[in-house]
Amino acid sequence: MTQESFGNQSGSHPANSGAPGSSGNGFTRVLRGIYVFLRGYFAIIGLLVSLMPVLVFVILARFSSEHAGVSPVPSASAHVDRSLSLELAGDLVEKSPDLESRIIGRFFSHRETIYLPELRSSLRKAAKDPKVRGLFVDLSGMSGSQAQLAELRRMLVDFRAADKTLHVFTPTLGVGDLFVASAASEIIGPPSMDVSLPGPVFGLVYFGEALRKLGFEMEVIRHGKYKAAFEPFIMNKPSAETVENYTATENALREWYVNAIAEGRGKTPAEVRQWLASSLYTPKAALAAGIITQLAYVEEAREATIKVSNATEDMGFADWESEFSAAITDDDVSTTGDGLALIEAIGEINLEPGEGSEEKISVAAITEEIRWAAEEEKAKAVVLRVSSPGGSALASDLIWKELADLAKKKPLVVSMGEVAASGGYYIAAPANRILAEPTTITGSIGVIGMLPKCRGCSTKYGVDFHVISGSERRSLFNFGTPSSAEDKKIIADSIDAAYQLFLERVAEGRKMDVAAVDLLAQGRIYSGTEALNIKLVDQLGGLRDAFNEAKTLGGLDAAKLYPILRYQGDELSLTDCLRSPTKLMECMRDLERGARSVSAASRRAIRRGIETKVARDSAPALASPLVLEARRIVESFQKEPVQMRMGSIVVQQGNGTL
Repeated sequence: MTQESFGNQSGSHPANSGAPGSSGNGFTRVLRGIYVFLRGYFAIIGLLVSLMPVLVFVILARFSSEHAGVSPVPSASAHVDRSLSLELAGDLVEKSPDLESRIIGRFFSHRETIYLPELRSSLRKAAKDPKVRGLFVDLSGMSGSQAQLAELRRMLVDFRAADKTLHVFTPTLGVGDLFVASAASEIIGPPSMDVSLPGPVFGLVYFGEALRKLGFEMEVIRHGKYKAAFEPFIMNKPSAETVENYTATENALREWYVNAIAEGRGKTPAEVRQWLASSLYTPKAALAAGIITQLAYVEEAREATIKVSNATEDMGFADWESEFSAAITDDDVSTTGDGLALIEAIGEINLEPGEGSEEKISVAAITEEIRWAAEEEKAKAVVLRVSSPGGSALASDLIWKELADLAKKKPLVVSMGEVAASGGYYIAAPANRILAEPTTITGSIGVIGMLPKCRGCSTKYGVDFHVISGSERRSLFNFGTPSSAEDKKIIADSIDAAYQLFLERVAEGRKMDVAAVDLLAQGRIYSGTEALNIKLVDQLGGLRDAFNEAKTLGGLDAAKLYPILRYQGDELSLTDCLRSPTKLMECMRDLERGARSVSAASRRAIRRGIETKVARDSAPALASPLVLEARRIVESFQKEPVQMRMGSIVVQQGNGTL
């Protein structure tokens, strides 16, 4: 019957439709067409799969020849003094990616990426090259966190210290740009440059009354008078404690910027302080005030660099790397095979892996890395890079336990990035040494909870909520009714217990009394400089300084460079996924489910690219930070029962749908 149906539908031989076998002619042609299509399709797939190893081999061979110390054949300009031109246009990134992530990033990323470890190595070699007389740096389009800018500035300061000239060109000049550029002797901008130097600015938005008008009421429970994450949900202006906290932090950050810029520019702190106070300048006014040294377009600025450095040619930094950098030997590189393990704890702390493009710290994933580092014989010490605003209290404590066990086996040094607050500071507590950038937002030792309620949903929207349960906490889980006094007391007791545990963890790690920690806690945030003064951190510095501390604690030669060891795990690589169409489909399905079939870096690159495209192609409202944050809160609310958290999103309730 199926064959006859196909034969009649084909319409090829209506007069002979009843003849034996005639009904299969059209069906045969359809099958033949499908066969031809599939044969061609799989031939193409097979060709791509066959060529992929060759392509990877060629890339690796070229990469190896450039970076493995193989000296290239010197060109005609090998003995010519030169000035290098380095364009830093893109996002600063602290971690160098693997090959697959680099390839995927090329396909999906709409921005260039500047890998700080690679740049550090290249600048160190350029500083050693006697034929490199100077460096011209174009900062057009560069972006990064305060911690990343501090790392970049250190590299430039080290380069200039090797008796080289350093000029910086930037079409826009914010405080971060000026901070980086102050490492140079000359800061140059075009006659139309934009100069805006307000210094640190904390913008706070409050909408408590707006939520009440919509029928929503947020029940906030906290321990720590400075723990103000949810004030915007219940108030229309910051509390006195919040104003005090942010004012102190802003002053500390401002003074650090003032002193760093003043030292680099050869000015007095009072002069730089006035620059930031006045904030806005025309290009000519900035030149007259001494903020910049010259107004010129980029090519004119580059030519001036060549002239001042007494170089005979200008060379692109990438060209110099490919042609001459391999000839610069690193005599200070250790060949013992020992190294330092690096673990990165970046993003919000969660019990489970997070979805989306934002980086998250999950207990399972980071536990694998911590246990690997503890057992890896080549890793003589461990550096934990923390950049986290906090998250789940339970997840933070589980990670703390793993790190505390690690610290008993080998030295553990924490390097704090842009922020290490709440749970981010909690997991740092067991370290032997804690380093922070002067601008690192740290501390926030406290716990807070929020129970969202919509008491006005019934009268305003005709929406009622009902909970059927034998639990005495029914009002707590009902989105439409206020929590009872007993509900709030139970949550408050849980928050108090978590706060006391937080104090004990910090007191144990910092060798302080619990009462002394309590005086510094209460949810208050500090700059890295303030945290040093109150002994919440041991030293100011970046990731490089943390590695130096780890070498000393691990019994390694402080003057030598050692391999940075990272956990590889059992993830499939991009090459594994491309071995066959079946494997490719498996990887794509696993990627959709958020599984670890491809590396985490590759997943982030893919998701970032896809979401960036969606954001560009969709209405602006769909990609707004407020909408994305609201969606994240709703999704967390749907997934998890009552959960106490340290950080921006805390106690959530309910398993139902909002």
